[in-house]
Amino acid sequence: MPAIPIPPPRPFSDALWLPWPQIFSETLRFRLESLDRIQTAVGQHIAQERRDIRRRWSEIQAASTIEGDVEQMYGDSLSNDDWELDEMARDFALLHCVSQYHGLENALMAVFGSRYAAAPKMDREQLLRRVHNWKAMQKACAQDLGFDSSRVSRFATVNRLRCIANSVKHNEGKVNPELAVVARWTAGKPIDPARLRFKTLNKACLAFLMDFVRRAERGMRKKYGKPIGLAPGRWTPQMWA
Repeated sequence: MPAIPIPPPRPFSDALWLPWPQIFSETLRFRLESLDRIQTAVGQHIAQERRDIRRRWSEIQAASTIEGDVEQMYGDSLSNDDWELDEMARDFALLHCVSQYHGLENALMAVFGSRYAAAPKMDREQLLRRVHNWKAMQKACAQDLGFDSSRVSRFATVNRLRCIANSVKHNEGKVNPELAVVARWTAGKPIDPARLRFKTLNKACLAFLMDFVRRAERGMRKKYGKPIGLAPGRWTPQMWA
C-alpha cells in the first residue's frame, strides 16, 4: 500500500499552527470529571446494596421461624449477591480506566486532526487511524509534529494507563505482557482495582495532553517555520513555555 502523502500543515491562525492547549484539555477535563461523578455514584449505590444485604441477613438470623437449612440457603444467596457486587465494582473500575484512555486518545486525534487539516478527507481519516496504534502515533509525532513523544510530561503513567486499557479490552482484565513490564505487575493475574488511582491518572492525562500540544507547536515551528502571516505581538510566548 503506497504511503499517504502528507501536505504541509494549515495554520490555526496567523500566529499559531495549532489551537491553544486549553481548547483540547478542557474537553478532556469535562470527560474525566464526568467519569469521576459516575464512579462516585456507582460506589455509593454498591455501598448501599451492601448495607441492604447485611440488614437482610441480620433479619433472617433474628427470625425464630426460619429453619437451619432455609437460613443456610438465604445465607448462600446473599453471599453470592455480595460477591456479584465485588465483581461489578471491579468491572466498573477497569472500564473507568478504558474510558480515561479513550478520552485522551480522542484529544490526541483532535491534535493530529489539526495537523492534517489540509489533507483530503480520505487521507486524513487514514492518517488519524495511526493514533490508535501507540508506536505509529509516536512515529507520527516525530515525522509530522517534530518532537519525541517519549519526552512528554507523564509519558510513563499514560503508557501504563494505555496498557491497562488494552489488558481490559483484549485480555479479559488480566495483566498482559506489556503491562507486566511497564507496571511491574505479574502477567496473567487479574488487575487489582486497589492499584488504580483515578485522580492521579486524571492529572497525568491532562498534564500529558497540555505538554503534548505545547511540544507539537514548538516542533512544528522548528520543522515548518512560523505560520504564514505571523504578526509580532499577536501571541504569548509563555503559553508555549
